[in-house]
Amino acid sequence: MSRSVLVIAGLFLLSYLNTSATFAQEPLKVMILPLSTHSKEDISGIERDVVGRLAEILEKAPEIEVIDGKKTQRIRERGKVLSEGEAYATGEREGAEFVLTGSISKVGEWVSVDIRILNVRDRRLAGLAYTEVKGVEALPQRVSALGEDVKGMLLREALAIGKVFVRKEIIGRIDVAGNKRIEKEAILARIKSREGEPFSRERIEEDLKAIYGMGYFSDVVVDIVDTAGGKEVTFIVKERPLIREVGIGGNREIKKEKIEEVIETKPHTVLNLTLLKEDMERIKALYRSEGFYLAEVDYRIDPVKEGEVNVTFLIHEGIKVKVGRISFIGNRVFSEKDLKKVMKTKEWSILSLITKRGIYDDFLLERDINAILAKYYDNGYVRAEVGPPQVEVSQDKEWIYITIPIKEGEQYRVGKVDVAGDLIRSKIELLEDLRTKEGALYSRSAVSRDISRLAEIYGDEGYAFVDVKPLTRIDDRKRVVDVTFNITKGEKVYIERIDIKGNTRTRDKVIRRELEVYEGEPYYATGIKRSKRNLNRLGYFDEVKITSKPGSAPDRMVLEVDVKERPTGAIAAGAGYSSVDHFIISTSISENNLFGTGRKVKLEATLSSTTKRYDISFTEPWLLDRPISAGFDLFRLDREYPDFTRYSNGGDVRFGFKVYKDTNLFLMYKLEEVEVKDVASDASVIIKEQEGRRVESSITTSLTRDTRNSFFDPTEGSKVELSVEFAGGPLDGDTNFAKYVITGDKYFPMPKDTTLRVRGILGYVHSFGGKSIPVYERFFLGGINTLRGFKTRSIGPKDEVTGEVIGGDKEIVLNLEYIFPLFKEQRVKGLVFFDAGNAYDVGEFDLGDIRTSAGFGIRWLSPIGPLRLEWGYVLDRKAGEESSQFEFAVGATF
Repeated sequence: MSRSVLVIAGLFLLSYLNTSATFAQEPLKVMILPLSTHSKEDISGIERDVVGRLAEILEKAPEIEVIDGKKTQRIRERGKVLSEGEAYATGEREGAEFVLTGSISKVGEWVSVDIRILNVRDRRLAGLAYTEVKGVEALPQRVSALGEDVKGMLLREALAIGKVFVRKEIIGRIDVAGNKRIEKEAILARIKSREGEPFSRERIEEDLKAIYGMGYFSDVVVDIVDTAGGKEVTFIVKERPLIREVGIGGNREIKKEKIEEVIETKPHTVLNLTLLKEDMERIKALYRSEGFYLAEVDYRIDPVKEGEVNVTFLIHEGIKVKVGRISFIGNRVFSEKDLKKVMKTKEWSILSLITKRGIYDDFLLERDINAILAKYYDNGYVRAEVGPPQVEVSQDKEWIYITIPIKEGEQYRVGKVDVAGDLIRSKIELLEDLRTKEGALYSRSAVSRDISRLAEIYGDEGYAFVDVKPLTRIDDRKRVVDVTFNITKGEKVYIERIDIKGNTRTRDKVIRRELEVYEGEPYYATGIKRSKRNLNRLGYFDEVKITSKPGSAPDRMVLEVDVKERPTGAIAAGAGYSSVDHFIISTSISENNLFGTGRKVKLEATLSSTTKRYDISFTEPWLLDRPISAGFDLFRLDREYPDFTRYSNGGDVRFGFKVYKDTNLFLMYKLEEVEVKDVASDASVIIKEQEGRRVESSITTSLTRDTRNSFFDPTEGSKVELSVEFAGGPLDGDTNFAKYVITGDKYFPMPKDTTLRVRGILGYVHSFGGKSIPVYERFFLGGINTLRGFKTRSIGPKDEVTGEVIGGDKEIVLNLEYIFPLFKEQRVKGLVFFDAGNAYDVGEFDLGDIRTSAGFGIRWLSPIGPLRLEWGYVLDRKAGEESSQFEFAVGATF
């Protein structure tokens, strides 16, 4: 608060005393207590000077008696800063009617004094006074002015306790002076005092604060004059200058644009010194995050013309401070290596040039202390303590050495586990759902998960505001912790309304139809969780938030579904290499949320020296606003093989039905005309049998259960699909076969945001009616989507005469992936993988002949779609095979 705001006390009281007050005979007794100090250096001398000057100013007023300062000195010598309750008690014991307490803070060159005026009789805060100055040399003058403010406020308070009798006055006129840019009406709109109403000094003080709070003024005072028509009140303001330009100086390591992003001081706004200081801290925090721990920031204000200034932030960057060593004192249970694993702060190494780890950040270190403590708490060490880290800077200011003291204590186990309070199920049922079990090591994380689990159970019954408190009792003798989950269920809550926000493109109904909670029905915690997952899996949004706010009654709630849309149109490209097709290029143009309706359309072309494929696809996910998907595909495929050429064109019609929650049934009818010609004279018998034109008529049924938490980047959940394709027979056509494929895909969340993925495929195809299996329906493995490291379509049974891969009637594939984040903000992940599988012909199925490969790769959820870069190595290389294969694809799924 500005000194000018508080000067109201003196100005206003003088005006009052001259016209409408008489003094009481007894003076006002005031005691000044020692002020608390806050600084890295010793400022006790400054504190004594401030208290002495305040006493000197107050003693000049005949209406005020300052209680003997020796008593204040004795309190100071005891080295204890009194609490507010102790201050009241001390004042009462010494006969004071008011007590002054407060604090002095010194940060850099800035010194601030905060005075609190306590009414001893009523035990209430009677007033606040505050001043701030740059440089200790200017402090005496500012404290003198502050003392005048305090004196005026004390005299004003004398009126409230009956020291002075005052008669009421009427406000005759209110005016504003000193304003140039800010209109008078805008200022008067902020005050509560009105012409013709009774005069109130409390309201005038509130008006001063309100005007100052507008942020446009550096000084606000009030002038009060008695006239025949009543009190004439004039608010005198001094406008802050406008900022013409904001400059950055001294920055070399961080670009000006990045600094401008974090500061809030902008051109063409009113100068705000408080905001300037906050911006200084923001810039320092930015430099700390980049490793410049010793960076210093100041500012300069240069007048340009009357009412306008330029502001320049002056930066002294220093050098990057790197973490040289992290060590621990007192750790016996966990090694330094174990403790460092939970820390984000890392010791500097050569890899830090890439990862940026090893740069000191005090905020990050503070988080690390909590992470270390959590590790102990999660392993039964409930009495563990982690002390403040000791941070030492090397003489050359380039390295920091961190020492963390630890007191581990003994290990505790879980004693009795109980639930109490408002139970909606039996104790046995609730306890069975908990992870905290008697005899297990006590874990704070397990207790937290159990709180969430109980909240979810109650939330599924409509108790949205259930309160679960873990009551613990520690038995140090037995070294056990008894845990009782005390439940207060609250009132059952109903969803009054669901608001959709953030969707500038996607229509409301497209979002609402994915929700599993409904207006008018009870709150359903699991339904909200599943709704968020459903929306994430659409692939339309970068972020989905579902929050709640109070409704029109205590048992009513409003849900807000806030989405951040992502581009759903894409131009995707992919490339690869196979022994048959050589270099392959594929391109596609797709839109997965056509006109915001959720409809999908895709145009795709795949071209190589041997292949030409064109596809047009359309999908309506909700046919006639029912949970039934429908779509069609039109395609043409021309492909040259070493011994023949295949031409085909056709189309299909698709339908999908929700069977149960995450389970869907899909039906597809496909009609395709296939021609095999240009068959080589030395081709295999199987291929020669395919020569000619034929029509394939088939229907495919697939059952899919998908619980993945994301369409593009899942980290948990699974997808299982069982499909059966039947061609010929009653469907007519020239081919008769049945193909069965089951695919399972499971994601396991692992520590540190990593994921383990397991994918398996089993396939079988057979013919009937005396016809053979079309070669293009057989199973060929190898390539980025099956066995990485092997060339595309290079794995499978071969013709005994020609050695050509002719595909199998059975396939088995296993893919294992361990996925880990590389650059979280850029959504870049790395992985290592192991693939195994093979394709077999009739009568063959030898698991001992499984082909294997391993490798690594990078996944990037790029703006144009998922990007895959993967390098596989063959582990059981055979004659004529390449040892490794690099492949990449954009917009592909796997």
